[in-house]
Amino acid sequence: MYGSLTHRLESQQDSFQNQSHTDHPNCFVCQPHRPFGLRMAYEPQPDGSVLAHMDCPKLWQGYPGMVHGGIIASILDGAMTHCLFARQVSGVTADLHVRYRHPLLLSEPATVTAKVTRVMSPVYVLEAEIVQQDIVRCTATGKFMDRRFAQEDQYK
Repeated sequence: MYGSLTHRLESQQDSFQNQSHTDHPNCFVCQPHRPFGLRMAYEPQPDGSVLAHMDCPKLWQGYPGMVHGGIIASILDGAMTHCLFARQVSGVTADLHVRYRHPLLLSEPATVTAKVTRVMSPVYVLEAEIVQQDIVRCTATGKFMDRRFAQEDQYK
């Protein structure tokens, strides 16, 4: 029983990584080969959510001692995008609302998670949060459109 579950999770992880590399080959947020990118490594979880750990390097500084708000928004958006990848959905951000509750501190480990909260195909509603030192620092709600239904001529 555990062997088949492990195999299924490994297969899901392979599919997830493949979709991330195929759909986001040069993504500033998630691709490890980008020299000045964030290099976030989102991991799908058995419950359908995603998780990533980060060290909040000084390179991400906005105000002294704090991660830049735009970097935070990118990390949250990326987590929600990868949550859709875990469902084999490639989505584009239609709406993103970020709440900065407490400063995200530099040089301190933090965790970002994201989950799907509502499906109204082709629209998906997701939530994400960043936790550091057991404090929820930032939260986000996003609406994403399945990319197959987005008008491609808008992006040319």
